[in-house]
Amino acid sequence: MRCTAILPGASMASGVALSPLFAASRSPEGTRTFTTLATLFGTWRARGLDPLVACRNLLLAQAAASA
Repeated sequence: MRCTAILPGASMASGVALSPLFAASRSPEGTRTFTTLATLFGTWRARGLDPLVACRNLLLAQAAASA
């Protein structure tokens, strides 16, 4: 069994370097948003999913649930 527990964290390490580029660190809310998105995208990658498709599916499911 392949251990994937550290993969999302590893992908976040590259995201941490990018966060100032997106001004996510200018507010606590921006930092939380960036961290959440980085975690989601890292988890989807670790699971072998296409992160953009997984994100789209999540957003569509949320929209359908609130309709």
